[in-house]
Amino acid sequence: WAFAWRHGLSPDRFDLLVGKRLPRGEGGARDIDVGEPALDAALLLEGWSVRHPCGDAICREVEEQARMLAPLDDPGHFGLSVHAAGEGSLSVTVNGVALGAQALTPELADLRFPTEAPWRRLNEVSFALGPGGRALVDRVRLERPANAS
Repeated sequence: WAFAWRHGLSPDRFDLLVGKRLPRGEGGARDIDVGEPALDAALLLEGWSVRHPCGDAICREVEEQARMLAPLDDPGHFGLSVHAAGEGSLSVTVNGVALGAQALTPELADLRFPTEAPWRRLNEVSFALGPGGRALVDRVRLERPANAS
């Protein structure tokens, strides 16, 4: 119940998330593939469209505002990048801390958002479009900085 209250979700969402951790990729990076059906039901919350082809990837569109969960087995400091395409700007917030806005481009590109606070075991990542914006998101990547633990 505490999980549901804290994240504004129904308690059954907790059942989908239990035991999920972001897979480690190259160099220890953690990726949330927004078009991956195995993770969608557990990690993507409200504000995401259905899947869309975008280049060689499968993306989801941010519908003005969207949220996702990022569970980690080893919390600490991470940098965040969003592989996305679109128009206007995309703002990102992690655990209630605004990371700023980045301009979107028509082609898929990595938008890098600096993070100062350490990440927790369970993190909430929010996305918001600037006025008149449109964003297709392929993936969100968390990477440890070379000098962080």
